[in-house]
Amino acid sequence: MFMWMGSVRQAKDRFERSLATVHNLFHRLLKCILKLGDDIIAPRDPKFRTMHYRLRNPRFFSFFNRCVGAIDGTHVPMVVPLDKFIHVTP
Repeated sequence: MFMWMGSVRQAKDRFERSLATVHNLFHRLLKCILKLGDDIIAPRDPKFRTMHYRLRNPRFFSFFNRCVGAIDGTHVPMVVPLDKFIHVTP
């Protein structure tokens, strides 16, 4: 169910279970994954001495100065619409 899941409602319909059942099972699974995280999911550099080169850019650094990156090292590019963009000078 977890590997297939698109949304809780889709899983409810696909597996013919109640929303409460799907929700509860999903959260039980998430708790198990969190427990595994202590042993299996670990950063390459546990002391976080390195920072992704994009985060070192002065334009972004003030927003991400305490960021260590995504759990798997993936950084997702983002585009902010001009009407939402706020120019901040460091």
